[in-house]
Amino acid sequence: MRIYLCNNGLKWTNKAQSYIDDFANESPMNRELYEFIYINHDMLLSIQQKDTPVDCMLTFKGKFIDEELNFKRALIGTVPVENIADLMNKYENAILKQNIRDFLGFKRSVNDGIKTTLLDPETRKNFYFLNNGITMICADLGYAPSGNKEFTLIKMLDAQIINGGQTSKALQQVLSDPKNKQQDFSESMVLVRIYKLGAKKDEELIYDIRCFGKSVERNSRNN
Repeated sequence: MRIYLCNNGLKWTNKAQSYIDDFANESPMNRELYEFIYINHDMLLSIQQKDTPVDCMLTFKGKFIDEELNFKRALIGTVPVENIADLMNKYENAILKQNIRDFLGFKRSVNDGIKTTLLDPETRKNFYFLNNGITMICADLGYAPSGNKEFTLIKMLDAQIINGGQTSKALQQVLSDPKNKQQDFSESMVLVRIYKLGAKKDEELIYDIRCFGKSVERNSRNN
């Protein structure tokens, strides 16, 4: 059960958070069944507003795949988790419009698992292999070398995250937490797939990509 707490100001205080934590820690059932989610006026406004295209950039590290299939294009590469956190800090919920059900609340167990992996110096190096990655769509894209030969800048027009919203939000939360400023995330990478679908996006295809992606994710966990 997701419990949404809404206001037009700041998030609940540390004292209120301690009450929530105490309730969650009373029993495994409380932690599994109940989730408290904060929503402010900015999030409510972003949901109600008309779609505003998000034009953004990502950085691929090392080699990547560039394929054209059935009049569509796919880039698949490795992205530093710090880059994803920066992307989320800049665009927040605007880049999750196609993932609205996800960004309104995530499964606590999955979120905790992602955070635990990132905060462990040993497992964070293998984050790329332990996470199912992020899938994005866009109307157009292009790329060019950066000042560092190891990296390539990817420019996307009208971009959206359609799978991996929970991963993206968790990365933002962990890397933006002042308590983690001394942590070194430079070796932590995540797999990112970018699909160029054109200006007139195929909504049925987008739906299928989301559903099949989540189905594979569930099956991988079950196996």
